[in-house]
Amino acid sequence: MTPTLTATTRRRLDIQGFDTISTATLAKVAPWFRLAFGLCTVIAGIGTALASPIVVWALVPIAALGAIVPVHPFDLIYNVGIRYLRGTGPLGTGIAVPPSARMTFIARCSARACCIATRESPSSTKPGTRISIAKKS
Repeated sequence: MTPTLTATTRRRLDIQGFDTISTATLAKVAPWFRLAFGLCTVIAGIGTALASPIVVWALVPIAALGAIVPVHPFDLIYNVGIRYLRGTGPLGTGIAVPPSARMTFIARCSARACCIATRESPSSTKPGTRISIAKKS
């Protein structure tokens, strides 16, 4: 079965800078573009749900590496294993680096801001506390 892209997905990828890459080529790897962001979201969610600064702080070096190097550390999971099982090309080199990295930069800045904001949450400054939005009578 040949993978396809919907018109909406193709338009969104074009906005992100993938407009010079053929639809057939993008269709093979498009589902994996969100792997790094998905894993970061899951780990941040677990850290937030557990009120664990250690789990959230573990994302800081990953976000820093993602901002510095051209291949996100979580893309290596795909590049080293999944792509061989799927028979597709690597992420982060060639196909996956758009001519304009502006969208990636914005996403990485957002991730850093989230990590910084979570670091200052009440549960990280006073372990065991929670924010209560209920009215106190």
